[in-house]
Amino acid sequence: MENVNSEPKKSNKSSLILGILLLLALVGIATLFVKNTNLKEQIAACEVDVDNGDLERERIIGSLNEMDAQYTELSEQHQNMSDELIAEQEKIKKLIQSAKNKNWTISKLKKETETLREIMKGYLVTIDSLNTANQNLIVENTNVKSELDKEKQYASELENEKTNLSEQVKLGSMLKIAGVTVSGQNIKSNGTYKETDKASRTELIKCCFAIAENSLAKAGKRKIYMRIISPFGAILGSQKDDSFEVKGRKSVYTHAREIDYTNSSQDVCLYWTSSDVITEGKYIIQLFTEGNELGNYSLTLR
Repeated sequence: MENVNSEPKKSNKSSLILGILLLLALVGIATLFVKNTNLKEQIAACEVDVDNGDLERERIIGSLNEMDAQYTELSEQHQNMSDELIAEQEKIKKLIQSAKNKNWTISKLKKETETLREIMKGYLVTIDSLNTANQNLIVENTNVKSELDKEKQYASELENEKTNLSEQVKLGSMLKIAGVTVSGQNIKSNGTYKETDKASRTELIKCCFAIAENSLAKAGKRKIYMRIISPFGAILGSQKDDSFEVKGRKSVYTHAREIDYTNSSQDVCLYWTSSDVITEGKYIIQLFTEGNELGNYSLTLR
């Protein structure tokens, strides 16, 4: 009887142990399931983070490329700052390479990118200030040039006025003659002259005139030159040594007389005696002094 009762007790004990083990197995399986689910979620989250990190890295690289292009443009436009700009541009290129190689974290890339952006802003402010200063200088230079042009124009006008005044003074200081008479003269036996219009009786040509009063003219010795041109166009009585200057050119003359001019009115007569026969026709008598022509007159002998 005692052996029969011990068998059920052993069977109940085994069932209990088996139930406990089964329960533990179920708990373990549930725990593993939960852990697996959490792991999948973590992996999914990590994949999302990786994707977001790649997108952020690409965005940073794009921003750096924009700064690189902007530095290139600035270097071309501002040669005087090209060395400094190129140095900063090299930093950007290195940071781009680091971003592509994933050597740095996103946060470090952001920090370095922001630092480079602030440096670029500083250059842009400096360049803008320089451009403003240059514009001001251009405006100032334009104004100065305009003032200089005005001064040059004013100086030119003054010079022209001075030249005109000088010419007027020069013209005003020139001797002027009036009351000119030109005639053929016959020499009488008593040595006196008698006017004639006949070529056959003309032995000399007389030219008289009055020099006008002129306070602007220079007083002193003056030489009056007379040139007589025959009806055939020849200058009468001229010799190679009988030359004087007219308007910067050498010319010959027929007769000359020196006078002492005192700025007051003065009567002058010039006489030229011909060694040849005077022919009929129209003679031109020209008077000069100090390179200027005083007058041009004609005498007709028949």
